[in-house]
Amino acid sequence: MKSNVQLYPTRRRRHSEKPYSSRVAGIIAKNYDSLNKDLNKGKYGRFSSMSFEDIFHEAILYVIQDRKAFDLSEQELLKHFKYRYRMVQYQIIQESKLERLVDVTPDNIMSARYADNI
Repeated sequence: MKSNVQLYPTRRRRHSEKPYSSRVAGIIAKNYDSLNKDLNKGKYGRFSSMSFEDIFHEAILYVIQDRKAFDLSEQELLKHFKYRYRMVQYQIIQESKLERLVDVTPDNIMSARYADNI
């Protein structure tokens, strides 16, 4: 019985030829160090060849083009950025997990080569 579950991750385009806000970019630039310290301190790892620093920059690109952020005050924008960062981080980590599962099927799971049966 085949299931209709999609194991392949969707390829998101978080930045494209959309309008952006230089005001939002300026606020994020002004608070870049404190945001990076708050959100990435002590984190390490790679997800689909992306580090937490890469995820942070993906979130910056996303928020700069997010129309919801255009009219927010500075404090509201920082709160919105932290929310969007967590959203982008979650999506990238989940996509990375899916990419690892793509090659695993019931047929080839038992034929995997382990050190004890080489």
